[in-house]
Amino acid sequence: MKTSVWIAATIAASLVAGCKKDKTGPEPGATVITASGIDTGGIAIDRVDAVPYPYASSAPIASAPFVSGGFSLTLPAWIDDAFLYPASDDLPDQITLSDPQARWAYDIRFDAYAGNVFKGHIVLGKFSGNVTAHWFYADRKFSATGATSSKTYDYRLEKGWNCYAETNDVMNDVNTYSSTIPDGVSWRFETPD
Repeated sequence: MKTSVWIAATIAASLVAGCKKDKTGPEPGATVITASGIDTGGIAIDRVDAVPYPYASSAPIASAPFVSGGFSLTLPAWIDDAFLYPASDDLPDQITLSDPQARWAYDIRFDAYAGNVFKGHIVLGKFSGNVTAHWFYADRKFSATGATSSKTYDYRLEKGWNCYAETNDVMNDVNTYSSTIPDGVSWRFETPD
């Protein structure tokens, strides 16, 4: 009798354990950013933190070890409201927002550390073409389109994490912001200015 009760309890425990969610993968809505082939120029780095700019003094929203010239970092499915502000606050009046109530967290930076010592930033871009990729979080689906004399905007954002390209045309002093990332971007390490 005791043996059959123990077997039944073991089977029941196994069934319950099998029904739990797999905690090894990212949560739904999270975004995994994987970088490789990063040359640090001999500077030792052991960690990369994702920090919302301009909140550089805040705690990172994600961290990952820097191993063999790369990292794999998971941005959470959502971020605290304290980091969100109206997209209209950051855009010129000439830009059309599909939803004027839309909010975002602008420009997540990837800070590189050795222990607790800041060593620089890790950036995705096409450096011969003056293209830099940036990540930000949108609280809803919206677009921001239009142009000024020196900037063109073509954001087509989904709720959650988005990546966009900033292209700086130095010759004509024009910046273009687009949700389309061009081919040929790569990761690189930049020391602080």
